[in-house]
Amino acid sequence: MRTLYFSGALRIEVLLFSVWSFSSIFAEPDVELDLSNALEEVVVTGTRNPVRQDKAPIKTEVITRTEIEESGKTNLSGLLSVQPGLQVSYANASGNSVSMQGLPSDYALVLVDGQRLIGRTKGALNLDRIPSETIERIEIVRGATSSLYGSEAMGGVINVITKKPSDGITYDATLGYGELGQFLASTGLYFGSDKLSNAVQFAYRSRQQYSLPSETAPEMTGRSFEQYNVRNATTFYLMEELEAGLHVSAVRREELGVNNYPTSKDSVKILEEKKENTIADGGISLEHKTDNNTFRIESTYSQYNDTYTKDYKDPADDKFDSVENTREDYADIVTHWSFLPVDSHRVSLGLENIWERIEADRVPSGPVNRQRNAVFIQDEWDLWDNPGLQFTPGLRLDYDETYGENLSPRAGLRFDPVSSLTLWTAYGWGFRAPSLKELYYDFEFFPIAIKGNDELKAEKSKSVTADAEYRIGSLVLTTGAFFHEITDKINTELVSTKEIPVGPSTIYEYTYGYTNIDGVESKGLQAGFRFNLIRTFTVKTNYVYTEAKDIKANRPLDGQANHSGTVNASYKILPIGLTASVTAAFVGLRPYFNDTENKTEYKDAYSDISVKLEQKFGKNLRAFVIGENLTNEYNETNLVRPPRNFWGGLTYTSF
Repeated sequence: MRTLYFSGALRIEVLLFSVWSFSSIFAEPDVELDLSNALEEVVVTGTRNPVRQDKAPIKTEVITRTEIEESGKTNLSGLLSVQPGLQVSYANASGNSVSMQGLPSDYALVLVDGQRLIGRTKGALNLDRIPSETIERIEIVRGATSSLYGSEAMGGVINVITKKPSDGITYDATLGYGELGQFLASTGLYFGSDKLSNAVQFAYRSRQQYSLPSETAPEMTGRSFEQYNVRNATTFYLMEELEAGLHVSAVRREELGVNNYPTSKDSVKILEEKKENTIADGGISLEHKTDNNTFRIESTYSQYNDTYTKDYKDPADDKFDSVENTREDYADIVTHWSFLPVDSHRVSLGLENIWERIEADRVPSGPVNRQRNAVFIQDEWDLWDNPGLQFTPGLRLDYDETYGENLSPRAGLRFDPVSSLTLWTAYGWGFRAPSLKELYYDFEFFPIAIKGNDELKAEKSKSVTADAEYRIGSLVLTTGAFFHEITDKINTELVSTKEIPVGPSTIYEYTYGYTNIDGVESKGLQAGFRFNLIRTFTVKTNYVYTEAKDIKANRPLDGQANHSGTVNASYKILPIGLTASVTAAFVGLRPYFNDTENKTEYKDAYSDISVKLEQKFGKNLRAFVIGENLTNEYNETNLVRPPRNFWGGLTYTSF
């Protein structure tokens, strides 16, 4: 049931009043805000080589640590929900996942420090498992990037960069509490020297169940959760040009909720669901770097364990109770050599070996695994200096023991006709290998069954993106266009229907199978601006128009709205150390196909508006209060997220 913690809200209001009243005593005003940091940010995702963002040949967007803090969002899905061209899907079963430029979520490759995340459910990654307290910045590259990263990077890449140590010993800690039983505790300890550096991070987050508005099942709830995150990363500086790295991390997440399940027109079964996830990963690396050459070899391993428990409330339905276990393993070795054969070329050569395995109660054949090998090359070619012109061709060849070869070319062009204007364009091919679940997994949730198909082909895409950025002092204007076409798209097709008499009524059992029957086309336009005023007020806003279409069925793609927009604004009162920020996303009408009535229906538009007030006490302590989902929009089917809620807390940093 939904519970409002009025006492918690009252304490937050008292805290805010105290912050405002005594801020003039404790606050130390900022002397200066360095607005050039964004331009000097080093990015790596677009080329796999470090390069200044303002010089990057592949357009790379960055969500900075300052923007992360001002947003008030506590996890990765929240941070991405207020970024242009990204749309977060809210669901009980798969968790909150993200889609890029109108393409479904399984075409967005998500990395953490360059390492691929695993553990998809129905093609979606639950991005709530990555807490924002551990993130230093997020890099986003849109468009097909399979030429560097292989499978899944058809719509783009999202690379989460975790916090890194600076010189000496530093640490941070955050503690928060609020409505819906929300509790947050995180801490990080960082050490840096000329011999080694180390970062260790811990985060804990929990929330209670909340009611969902349901006419058929008023007992239905959004899931509660309890989550632990721990991560340690160490770098050893063996010599001036040689370093070695070691990292390990683990996530433990448990969710509880009440769901409804219709069995006929007049019958609804209620069940309690429990989902337990454990994700562990680790890796080692060795890098030799000189002025003109970098050689790096890196090996990583990830394991995902999922236990899903269904417990029907009616004792007569105990025969449907079940416990299902799934384990996924993923390992890869990447060898990457970057060198300058001549001054105007930066060439990257790479080899990658990938091994995957799945073991699940729903895989009738027992554990299955496969191996993929790839070779890739990319050239960052500076054609002219004035005006600036960069050409970046790339090519990757993947070989999968299940479905054979796949070639992924890409070419990017950056043109700076004048110092205030930058133009980017790129054309590329992408692909997505069928997941092991699509190949071998038999999903059954009576009366629906979906059978795996080990004869599936890889999905393929062709993509074109074009972007422009014009800078006038502190005002930055942006615009862009994109087009994606996917062929051999994997979808389900009805195989058989079976009638099952239940008393006076009849239940139909439907069996589906995966097949390469569909195609998708997505195209759109984007426009926005960023503005910094008198060092204290910043605003960023964007609008995106998207047309996403199921080509075979000739209808809009489920869940993809035509219109969406974002607004991020922050205002600082420097003399008293107060910062007020607003983040908002607006999503228009969303189409969903109704199989029963054989027509497309449109779900209501919605908004996601959050506010954060933060007060500094001295140089190290900050108090904050956050309001989320201020428009209080949520439902039981396609917008499963918490109702309006408020919470607050304290953050301490030693730097």
